[in-house]
Amino acid sequence: MANIIDLVNEFETVANAMVGIGSFAYGNTFELNEYRTQPRPLMVLHKQRALNYPDFQKKMRNYRLTIGIYSDYHEAEKLTTSYAQKQSDLTDLMEQYIRELRKRSLGNTAQVTSNQPWFMKSGNEDTVTVELIEVIGNDKFIGIESILTFVIFAECGEGVFNY
Repeated sequence: MANIIDLVNEFETVANAMVGIGSFAYGNTFELNEYRTQPRPLMVLHKQRALNYPDFQKKMRNYRLTIGIYSDYHEAEKLTTSYAQKQSDLTDLMEQYIRELRKRSLGNTAQVTSNQPWFMKSGNEDTVTVELIEVIGNDKFIGIESILTFVIFAECGEGVFNY
């Protein structure tokens, strides 16, 4: 059994282990300015998320999570790296990150060798939605955001009621 804390911890573990991710935060896009001193690219697992119960009788929850990888595109960088190349680099980084999350949920890595009490939906059940973003200015703040659905086998019990 698991809960959202387990997923947050897993997202952070993978982000901290991944070459190419400078730092991790559990926050919201409106808080990005607060993370301006953290190393880039910055991965943010957004706090705001949707939750549904596909079958309420089963202890299973579907979480719709948004993650973003954000970086800077400085004026000096424009001399050696095109904007399209920077977007492509962020896209590759996001795809590699998502693939590692999926492999770990299935226990298909050297570090995690058994199925987890959560998994990322795949195949026809779910798609990964990706959006490239930018904030206009001389030095641009760019990023990529993905929406993923994870299934968690929950620990919620029956509760105690005093009638």
